[in-house]
Amino acid sequence: MNALGMRVIATRGTGNEVVKTAEGTEVYPAHHMHKLLPLAKVLIVCLPATNETDGLISSVELDLLPKGAVLVNVGRGAVVKEEALQRALKPGGTLLSAGNPPPAGPPPHTLNPSQKNTPTPTQVCSKCGRLRICVYV
Repeated sequence: MNALGMRVIATRGTGNEVVKTAEGTEVYPAHHMHKLLPLAKVLIVCLPATNETDGLISSVELDLLPKGAVLVNVGRGAVVKEEALQRALKPGGTLLSAGNPPPAGPPPHTLNPSQKNTPTPTQVCSKCGRLRICVYV
């Protein structure tokens, strides 16, 4: 991402120092996350499913993202609270999910197949919120 001219900011679970890598990535201790989220145009989550990461990204964290932000979760689906994600998607926003498929069956769940495209089990849209697109892989 740095090579594309993007400012890359990361957090890590260990250490208390802010460091800058040779490539220019700024790496902060995890407790800085809430201060950093308002800066994120794209939030890429790369976390395993553990007791510490389960539900780590909730409504609080999603509300800190700027309007129109993009969320990409290449880690485990359990890291992002599904209810919070449903509320955060903009009207007509798209959720593409390969790792944490949407619930099957008819509502009451709020993730409904998109009417714009041929619906697949992994493409859904929501009726409310602020994220423009969310990609799970």
